[in-house]
Amino acid sequence: PANQTACEGDDDVCFTTTPSGAGPFTFKWTKTGSASVLSTTDTLCIEDIEEGDEGEYCVEVTGECNKATQCATLTVDELTTSTDRTNQTVCEGADPCFSTTPSGAGPFTFQWTKTGSASVLSTTSQLCLTDVDESDEGEYCVKVTGKCNFVTQCVNLTVEESVRTTDPDDKSACEGEDVCFTTTPS
Repeated sequence: PANQTACEGDDDVCFTTTPSGAGPFTFKWTKTGSASVLSTTDTLCIEDIEEGDEGEYCVEVTGECNKATQCATLTVDELTTSTDRTNQTVCEGADPCFSTTPSGAGPFTFQWTKTGSASVLSTTSQLCLTDVDESDEGEYCVKVTGKCNFVTQCVNLTVEESVRTTDPDDKSACEGEDVCFTTTPS
């Protein structure tokens, strides 16, 4: 049988052997490290693949004259995940950055977008914005694609408006008079 690679959650993986020589033939499939017989036909199918299914599978074929054993390895690739993002609140003019750390079976690709826009903002694990203002406020999402699947993580950016004030009026006063200056913040 040929070695196989599958992703966690795949429906099934099958190993098959084709005997030759004097038959009739009997088959006994086992997993290395286990005494359980998994199949007694020429094919072994493993359903609903999970990490614990990884290992070496052997088939012992018995014919009229002798026995032969062949083995194949099942490699199970982990599903892609990425670290959760943290929402950020920054002041106008700030340079916020978002990043993600993927795990699972790579290689990985990244696609950062802002909700409501079709533009791709970055294709690396990090997205940095510069000199933000209120128009940059919103939800930013990264789609991380690995060998087996993709995941999407989103984060909200809130941009706080910088403090603005009105200029106080110029005043003239005589010595000894009280003078008040007033400004209005916005």
